[in-house]
Amino acid sequence: MAPEQVLGGEATASADVFALGQTAVFAATGGAAFGDGEPHAVLYRVVHEEPDLGHVPGEIRELVARCLRKPAAERPFVQEVIRRVQTIRATRGDDVRFTSGAWLPRCPIGCRCVRPAGSLTCRRRTA
Repeated sequence: MAPEQVLGGEATASADVFALGQTAVFAATGGAAFGDGEPHAVLYRVVHEEPDLGHVPGEIRELVARCLRKPAAERPFVQEVIRRVQTIRATRGDDVRFTSGAWLPRCPIGCRCVRPAGSLTCRRRTA
């Protein structure tokens, strides 16, 4: 949720860019841009604190930081984000490498690990 939405403002394309920035942080790091915790605490940080971009790869960090700017008017337009990503991709090539051993994020708070899907059985309700 973008800061302007937290404060009761309208959701615009700029709010979508903010959400894209948050998604990019999660995709790149497996963590949330504004940390974990109680929803009200996270929303406070969205409005009043800077995102944690310390583990975001350098080549996208500046773009992600711009997407996560507090004032909606300071965020890039979607077309600019697309152009910048295309430029980054062109300079990197298609060779993507993982820099750490584990690439899946940790289990979200509140989720439960269950049996693998292949071991699940369906029971027909009889009563």
